[in-house]
Amino acid sequence: MEYKCFSHPKKYLIDHLNNVKKIGLSVFDSKILLKLPIDADDFKEALEIALWYHDFGKSTKYFQEYLQCSVDNQKCSYGELRNHSLLSAIFAGYIAYKKFKSKDIRLACLVFICILKHHGDMDNFNDMLVVDTKKWRVLEKQWDVIIWHDFNELHPEFSDVKNCIDDELYDAYDSIEWNVVWYFVNNLMFSILTYADKNDVIFEKPFECATSIDTSVVYSYKKANFIVDSKINIIREEAYNLVENTLLSNLDQSIFSLNLPTGFGKTLTAVNTALQILNSDNSIKRIIYALPFTSIVEQTADVVKNLYGYESENILNVHHNLAEIKVKLSDGYLDADKAQFIIENWDKPFIVTTFWQIFYSMLSNGNSILRKFHNISNSVIILDEIQTLPYRYWMLANFLLTNLAETLNCKIIILTATMPMIFEKDKICNLIGKGNRKKYFSIFNRYSINKIILDGLYLDELLPIVKTHIIDNPDKDFMFIFNTIKSARDFFFKLKEIFVNHNIFFLSSRVLPIDRFAVINLIKNFSGRKILITTQLVEAGVDIDFDIVYRDFAPLDNIIQAAGRCNRHCRKPKGSVYVFRLKNHANKYDCEYIYHGLLLDTTLSIFEKVEKLDECSLNDIIDSYYQKLKNNSSTNESSELINSIEKLEYKGIKEKFKLIDDLPSYSLFIEKDINASKILDKFKEIREIEDPFERKKKFLQIKSQFYQYVISLPMLSNDAKYSYQSFDEMGSFKILSKDLVQMLYKDDVGFIVDTNENFL
Repeated sequence: MEYKCFSHPKKYLIDHLNNVKKIGLSVFDSKILLKLPIDADDFKEALEIALWYHDFGKSTKYFQEYLQCSVDNQKCSYGELRNHSLLSAIFAGYIAYKKFKSKDIRLACLVFICILKHHGDMDNFNDMLVVDTKKWRVLEKQWDVIIWHDFNELHPEFSDVKNCIDDELYDAYDSIEWNVVWYFVNNLMFSILTYADKNDVIFEKPFECATSIDTSVVYSYKKANFIVDSKINIIREEAYNLVENTLLSNLDQSIFSLNLPTGFGKTLTAVNTALQILNSDNSIKRIIYALPFTSIVEQTADVVKNLYGYESENILNVHHNLAEIKVKLSDGYLDADKAQFIIENWDKPFIVTTFWQIFYSMLSNGNSILRKFHNISNSVIILDEIQTLPYRYWMLANFLLTNLAETLNCKIIILTATMPMIFEKDKICNLIGKGNRKKYFSIFNRYSINKIILDGLYLDELLPIVKTHIIDNPDKDFMFIFNTIKSARDFFFKLKEIFVNHNIFFLSSRVLPIDRFAVINLIKNFSGRKILITTQLVEAGVDIDFDIVYRDFAPLDNIIQAAGRCNRHCRKPKGSVYVFRLKNHANKYDCEYIYHGLLLDTTLSIFEKVEKLDECSLNDIIDSYYQKLKNNSSTNESSELINSIEKLEYKGIKEKFKLIDDLPSYSLFIEKDINASKILDKFKEIREIEDPFERKKKFLQIKSQFYQYVISLPMLSNDAKYSYQSFDEMGSFKILSKDLVQMLYKDDVGFIVDTNENFL
């Protein structure tokens, strides 16, 4: 049979639909032990309808002529008549309705909206089912010029299709019960459809990634590299073995907690725990290791690379905004656009990524981010440094992760030194156990937390205290953590004036990523005495070690995380952490710019009762702190989001879920050296490329290098707006050209225009 319709230039529509169906059904067939609210065969049939008919609307004369015009580089005047998603959706929705009206009409609703939005973002479910009169007029014109030849099937009357969609499916929303499981089912269908569609467009043939990984690598790595010859290593090894044994006795559980002190080797223990789950349960196929910040994503990725060596290229995807767009398959490295597809869709068995990616993959309306949702199923999800999740989302996280584990056959590992009360104790398997947790926290006594002047002091009052302390301890390394960049930078300059010949380092988000990583590596490998001035960006997971730490007032878990950088490896005598509360000249505490009042008040109530906290005594204090937060915090934001999830209100989810506050900001590329100039020249060349797809492909090749020279700046002050207006603009980026770098960017403190710098 000779086909007449094309889906893309030089690709027959029927071939595209066949490929998408084959890819999508293969993806679904790989899913194991899903607990869907309908029969799996019925879901598969509905999915097949969605896959096969998703581009049916391209079979109109209007679209075919539009496609030919684009090939010939000619203008086409058909406007909305050439659109295909809605026509595809009403036809597929009609077929699905006829198929499932006596079983579950919800499947027809899902088919309709997944096809409707397969090139766009999800909206509120009820709104997506509405087709207004104007659209029906367009649809009727399209219906009259469908080229039925390729489909070779009897087609229904347009009036029958219209009545089905207008009446049956629209009315179904109010008459049928929806819930979180159906929300997952809809995301699953949408994810598989958009993934399969994009896959066929990008790849000439379906690619094959590694599907299994060596589960014994941690054992082999430890045997080759670790010597259990010290007290701390003996304790670490004991905890490691305890976790593995507890896991193997509780493999029927779905949610686990791994609560160990900072510096206890949690990363290796967590990775081994996930690998043992894979080894024991053949339905679990993937590890997703998520962390709050990109700096520790890379640090954790390095651990995985060390474990697997060269093999890591075949099994590991690192996914965050600064990640290198580079993917190796068995036959070599992929082009940038193909590599990005695999990275963004988590198509390898070991993923290291951010909290932003994992949570927005479940709580988003975005097409590109929902596309990987299907790859969350049959996974071990490790959530490291879970205490950074805002407490307003504790109830939401409990609800989401519990249902995710149940519905999509996932295992969840919650990992932290300070375990927030997200789950009730009887709903989660503690891999350490209360008694052993207390034991390990009591054994570790690497530091004490001391308070100094919590009723407030100015920077100039802090300086003489610090000066004396540094002089009196010439063999000690010091770290100072401030809540605002302005205070950190001012303190850095003042301290440099006092200690001219000392090695004093600075870190903040105003320092370029390429310089930040260099400073951290220098600190880790520096043999002489060092002093670091920084903001709270070093707290969660960054492997640096100091003898004495000063921390501006913050919530208790932040203070404990900061303390985790003090005598981290227990190689020296007991370290000291000093907590102070800094005031600015407006008589406002710096901490109030960053943290919620409830967190600060709860922490202050603890410090009002004690002068000093030893690490060995923190176990009960942490529990008390989180219990007070849980008792006094509002659940309104979580409740509203849960309500939106259970009604499939995607627009509401997008508006309500803010893992990171969306503050007005802009991205600034800083041309600070020869390498930056070369990258900027390439960026300029790429912007001249007319073809948008080719332009994107070329940018992906330099993206990770490009973003090493980019910082994000808030637009909340007049100074910030002035600097924003004064820089050259290139696409969505502002450019600090090399002739201005010397004036506005310093190697020691980064970007120095006085913006409202009450941020990391």
